[in-house]
Amino acid sequence: MNILPSSAKYLQTLGKILYEPIQRGESAFVRWAPGHGKTALISTLFDTSLILKEHLGVFQKRYLFVRIDGYLFSSGPMSELFHSMHDALREICITNKIYSKPKPSSQLTSIIITVKTIISLCQKSIQKGYELIFLIDAIDEFSKENAQELFRGLEYIVESNRERIHTHIHVNKKDIIDTCVSQSGLIQNIISIPLPDTQECLYFLHFFANKWNLKLSDDQINTIFEACGNDPVLLKESLRIIGTNKEPVNLLTQPTLLLKAKINYAQYSIAEKDVIETKLKTNYILPNQKKSAHELVFLHFWDKTYNIPLLFQRLILDSSSVKELRFNKETKHLIFADLDLTKKLSRTEYEILVLLYKKIRKIVSRDEIALCIWREKMIDKYSEWAIDKTISRLRGKLEHIAFTYKILTKKKEGFLLDI
Repeated sequence: MNILPSSAKYLQTLGKILYEPIQRGESAFVRWAPGHGKTALISTLFDTSLILKEHLGVFQKRYLFVRIDGYLFSSGPMSELFHSMHDALREICITNKIYSKPKPSSQLTSIIITVKTIISLCQKSIQKGYELIFLIDAIDEFSKENAQELFRGLEYIVESNRERIHTHIHVNKKDIIDTCVSQSGLIQNIISIPLPDTQECLYFLHFFANKWNLKLSDDQINTIFEACGNDPVLLKESLRIIGTNKEPVNLLTQPTLLLKAKINYAQYSIAEKDVIETKLKTNYILPNQKKSAHELVFLHFWDKTYNIPLLFQRLILDSSSVKELRFNKETKHLIFADLDLTKKLSRTEYEILVLLYKKIRKIVSRDEIALCIWREKMIDKYSEWAIDKTISRLRGKLEHIAFTYKILTKKKEGFLLDI
């Protein structure tokens, strides 16, 4: 029995697309159609030894993959990202017995110094016969300046040995490729990954239906596809809604579903959204929009007749139908979609979330979190372990209600709420 929501055939197809540049010794920018759930798929494809072996064969052990999650650095200076890259590479080198020196006592300062140290570690790895792949995910929320700074640093690293050092950069937003990538010296391959086709989406639906003990009728399946199209994020949320409601529900009025659709729709490019909205409002596509329309067919956003999934129609025609995280002016309670979070969280968890919300996209220190937990007894009871467990418990409860915001950990600094 497959324990993954993706079929073996689909993973094989994705693997073939993603590993091909690596086999050729080239870097790649990969744009995933929004709603794909790319981070989980990247983890599966690059962390599963059987899949790696299937595509890289006997050369599998030659490659060292340095993974960086861009979500953690979207609101901070790029120096933090390069420091994390250095630390990740250093741990890999120690694990593979390439490098065994004790961690230096002095902190890395500028990006230039950090990049030079990374290059030094790369050279040691190459001398041992390895090839390095810097796998960067989720840089969609980077400013243009930060993205360019990231690419410049990576170019400097790659140029130190272009034959043995490569980058694999993954995004959802096409705009970041259009505005930044064309000017980057890293550009060798630009790859588009479409949403799964209908057959794979059916596999995905049945996987979670079986997991959650749901029985779906053909009419329910058709309704889900009409509302969500081939967007796995929306398909999964639709199933969750159906499974938690005894009575039939109208998917087009579900706040969490509309919010997830809004988040995914925002990641399409300006040109793509223009053609979608023109088609919806005029039932016509302009001649200069044909290219974008065909790209959306390839991405499986819509079919060859340009039918727009109903959820996207609703949020485009009535943006006020989308409810986000907000304070209710009357009750003074924090509301997500249609849920009063005071009824879903403990007092401490709720106060922490309110604090994070008031400083959204800004770092809340661990001391501030500790004050929510222990109040005036904070100094006596302070525990890093207890803080992390409380945040972990909060994340788990929020995930259960399909919370679309993320609580990010900023190493040695604290936490921030992001979307």
